[in-house]
Amino acid sequence: MDALSVLVVEDHPDGGETLATLLGLVGHRVRLARTCREAMELALARPPDAVLLDLGLPDGDGHDLAVELIRLLPAKPLLVAVTEFHGREEVSRRAGIDHHLLKPADPKVLLRLLADHPARGAAIPRRPKRSRQSHRRQVA
Repeated sequence: MDALSVLVVEDHPDGGETLATLLGLVGHRVRLARTCREAMELALARPPDAVLLDLGLPDGDGHDLAVELIRLLPAKPLLVAVTEFHGREEVSRRAGIDHHLLKPADPKVLLRLLADHPARGAAIPRRPKRSRQSHRRQVA
């Protein structure tokens, strides 16, 4: 499993710290935000591979945050809603959220979703090597 840069967005201190600790123990690089504003600042400063976000945050809606992250980041991160809101899966899908999990989320499910997501560095295609013949044509 490649270590991912994971942004956890959770306003409840116990839930956020517990999730961040779990992810850190398995090797992921984790940052924790308590508000939409803090999440956006952290994500823009260093784009994450994955974002685990609560939908009910003190300064905004997690769906709106997801839309803005997709719009502003150079590559779309894996977006996973971890929330107490039942029946919002379709709204999450329309906002670009890849998975909608209800609290308390099963840690095995979260870890599997992250394990199945490639690290950004691993997902960047390599440039094809030039053949010697094409290189000679350009030099000549």
